[in-house]
Amino acid sequence: MGPMEDFYDMMTDTGLIDAGFEGEPFTWTNKRVWRRLDRVLYSKEWAETFNITRVAHLPRRLSDHHPLCIEASKTENKKPSSFSIPKYVAAPPLLPSNG
Repeated sequence: MGPMEDFYDMMTDTGLIDAGFEGEPFTWTNKRVWRRLDRVLYSKEWAETFNITRVAHLPRRLSDHHPLCIEASKTENKKPSSFSIPKYVAAPPLLPSNG
C-alpha cells in the first residue's frame, strides 16, 4: 500500500471528510512538480455545527504553497411555518342566483 492509500484509510477509520476546494487544483510547486499537498479535513461534529464549509485555493504569491481560505457558516434549520388558507378564501364565492 502506498502513502495515499494509507491516508485514505486513516480518513475512513477516523470518519474525517475532505472539504474539497475551489480554484487551482494544486497547492504546492517547486516549479517542476505540482501537487495538492494541503487539504482541509473535518469531522462529523464539525459538519453538524457548520453545515456549509468551503475551501478556496488562493493565488500563490511569495511562497511555494497556495494559501487556503476556509469559510464555515451555519444556517439555522428553521421549522417550516404551517401554511393554511382561511376558510373564507377557500370557499366558493357566493353568487347571486338568477332566480
